[in-house]
Amino acid sequence: MATISERVEDAAYVTVGFAVLAFQQAQVRRRELERQLAELGDIVDEHGDDLEGRLPEAIGTLLAAARAVLSGDPAP
Repeated sequence: MATISERVEDAAYVTVGFAVLAFQQAQVRRRELERQLAELGDIVDEHGDDLEGRLPEAIGTLLAAARAVLSGDPAP
């Protein structure tokens, strides 16, 4: 028959085992989150590059429209 000290020792081992499993699961989730954030960063960079390429044209159009309004010319 197991003594109280043996049961406490077994419980401690089980607790440590669960803690190790929880830590490993947290590492797996962290790595998955890092991968997802890296993918998201690539998408943001891609869209940022696209926007940067189109921005001068959009600003030019906006400035032309603003000048037309300020000069009293009808909008094109």
